Amino acid sequence: MRTEYQQIVNASSYGDKQTIQQIHTSLLNEKMKLDKFFSLFLDKFEKKMDPEKPDTPVWQLYKTKRMNMQNLINQSEQLNTIYKNLNMFKTANEFSLYIEQLVKEKKLSYMDAVLDYCKENFLEPEDVAKLINKSLKEKIALDMQELNYLPKTAKLDDV
Repeated sequence: MRTEYQQIVNASSYGDKQTIQQIHTSLLNEKMKLDKFFSLFLDKFEKKMDPEKPDTPVWQLYKTKRMNMQNLINQSEQLNTIYKNLNMFKTANEFSLYIEQLVKEKKLSYMDAVLDYCKENFLEPEDVAKLINKSLKEKIALDMQELNYLPKTAKLDDV
């Protein structure tokens, strides 16, 4: 599962829609196989699954497959979010405007808005680095200076 996650991250970083679609198809196939497994499994073993004895081999297999299913669902949700957002920003300026909107709506710093975007979209900050334009970099730097994370730079007085 970890390699599929890494494939998703790599494909999203490069905007590789074809790979994302292939991974999505693969996840859907796996989900269909697990759906079929659960249907057959419950038909055959439902009567042997005593809730009072959850440590039996039948229950262990069920729990393992259930965890696999949940992982597939989580990856599918991540993939859908990533795919949706690949179409969202065609330029760094569009991304910058989106971050500006987040800053105003959620009352966040620029850095927090970028990190919030990354968290919501299952991305690492380095994955969006290419979308950060000069203007956004300057605003992030100003925020960091105000918070004393970066040394303040000298400013010319307004004349």
